[in-house]
Amino acid sequence: LAVGNYGSSPSVWATTDGTTWTRIQVTPSSVPVFGTSLLSVAFSGLDVVVSGQAGTYYSRNFSDWDISRQAGLPSVNAVTECGDYLIACTSQGVFYSVDRGATWDVTNLHSGNFHGAAYRKANVNTSIAQVVVAGDTGIFVAFQQKTSLRLTFSAVSDDPGFMSFGFTGIIRGDGARWFAVGPRGLYYSTSTLVNGWSRLYDVPLSTLVSDGQTIIAAGP
Repeated sequence: LAVGNYGSSPSVWATTDGTTWTRIQVTPSSVPVFGTSLLSVAFSGLDVVVSGQAGTYYSRNFSDWDISRQAGLPSVNAVTECGDYLIACTSQGVFYSVDRGATWDVTNLHSGNFHGAAYRKANVNTSIAQVVVAGDTGIFVAFQQKTSLRLTFSAVSDDPGFMSFGFTGIIRGDGARWFAVGPRGLYYSTSTLVNGWSRLYDVPLSTLVSDGQTIIAAGP
């Protein structure tokens, strides 16, 4: 997905192969004015969140759009599913939604620019579900609690040097590992609890994507 302006109209574009792009007509049903520009787009599955000058919009099928009933939600950089939640990394902290984007609440990470989030369900290797977010102030993990609607994040390292590196992407790898990128290079976690990290490549990187089998990292 990509966002921008088509003439004077804000637009969302989608592709399935990277070469052919189709404009998605974004017409929120509950508001008459979409705004003059779109700033960012993020999605997880069929849940899409778009940050615009006039507010934050969401779709659950790429076709029907509505405005989030949340005043002042910062620009959204990334979205991931977390069980029954949606997690949004924004320019001013990490937010969660229990109604798939209609309303949002801030987590204990209520400041800082966060760029990426990833989620792992509970399975035979990890007995508890985890969501990990990466941003300018480091990498943080929360363990999903069925008894609470509030997610609490904690730092994955007590090393202030590591946390100050700043990270621009995070992704879940095969098995128990996580991968993160930033200006200092590519890192991977050495434990299922995400509390040990080692550097794999000392090359500035900014983006990390995967199709479930192959992981691609890119940078300046």
